[in-house]
Amino acid sequence: MAITDQTKTWLAQYNLLPARKTAERTLFLYFAMIINLLMGFVVTKLNSAWLDINEFGIYSFLINSILFTRVALSFGLFESGARLLATSKETEELSPVSGVIILFTLSFGLILNGFIFIYSYFFDSIFEIHIAGLLAYFSPIVFVLMFQAMYNALLRGLGKIKLLGFFTITPRFLYVISISILYYFDVFSLKSSIAAYFITLLVIVIIFLPTLNPVFSNLKSAFNRVTGELKSYGRHIYVANIMTALFQHSDKIFLAYFVNEQQLAYYALAFALTFPLAHFPNALGNASFKNYANQRQLNKRHIQATVVYTVASTIILILLRNFIIIDLFGERFEPAIISFVVLTIAFAINGISIPYTLFFKAQKLGKTVRNITFIAQSVYVILNVLLIPFFGIIGAALAALVAFSLDLTMYILYYNKRFQSFK
Repeated sequence: MAITDQTKTWLAQYNLLPARKTAERTLFLYFAMIINLLMGFVVTKLNSAWLDINEFGIYSFLINSILFTRVALSFGLFESGARLLATSKETEELSPVSGVIILFTLSFGLILNGFIFIYSYFFDSIFEIHIAGLLAYFSPIVFVLMFQAMYNALLRGLGKIKLLGFFTITPRFLYVISISILYYFDVFSLKSSIAAYFITLLVIVIIFLPTLNPVFSNLKSAFNRVTGELKSYGRHIYVANIMTALFQHSDKIFLAYFVNEQQLAYYALAFALTFPLAHFPNALGNASFKNYANQRQLNKRHIQATVVYTVASTIILILLRNFIIIDLFGERFEPAIISFVVLTIAFAINGISIPYTLFFKAQKLGKTVRNITFIAQSVYVILNVLLIPFFGIIGAALAALVAFSLDLTMYILYYNKRFQSFK
């Protein structure tokens, strides 16, 4: 049944059309994340079963080391690009900006290749887990991780949430197929699994390139806009992103320094199983990012929905902890249970802070995001150094719990001070 113009006017007057549109986008992206999450469980299950436990720890450490380096060499480009596209008033401005950002991404990706290759020569002299040979071997293709981050940001900024959902699903789906084929033909190994990870991502990146509608001519104006956004906003977000990467990856680095591959494997499993608690808040924030850039207050319903989701999910995960760890992954992973419980609570708290973080980014409050992130994650690094030598993987989980709690507290206090109330 068609909706009349009068009905549309009434819906718009009571703000029901934007809410419905946001809800549809949020649910679509969230279900994409859930599918990706389920495939992530499959990936973890297959790799943990087909690799020995030390190789599984090496696999996790290598991927996280490269991901951290990617953040360090992105220089705030992707967040700047997302906000620039979200606030662009003219449609014809979008394609040149996308073209400039793609060229920047390619340049930064090549820098990432070279950096990974060079520091592979020093890696084994620093860490207990030796992956220098693997880093050097895969250094020519790691640039694809830059493009993955670019797509996640730019599709959010363009408001192409369904495309973002498909991009979220397809790399891991193709990866699962690839490693299953490798195992079937008895050629699965640590090296072939890592190769499949990068190659499948490269294929998807190439397929999705036209979705950004890039233009690569007459780019001077777009280049000036992108560099201007980097200087005024991106440089602050860059610092925040570096610190966020520490949150997500430095725990593995410290653990690699203080513990063995087996302990790291326990923690990597617990982390992989609890990190997805942030999926729904991320889906909601990404679906609302363009709106966040053009409104002056955060929607109270977004916070309420996030709290209900995270509390319910936390209770379910904790109640099912033995089934998830022991029944699904085997008794050899039983030592991961305690860190699993602590990380579940930590990532629930982190999920509640995500709408605040994305709203602040959309409002161009780069300095505020930078300062809050710097304080919370400095505490996290310090706690890692203090707790891991004595408590191992449980110490790393406790450090995350304290730091995420501090992060959320500061966002709430600053929001209440600056914006007074919710919509």
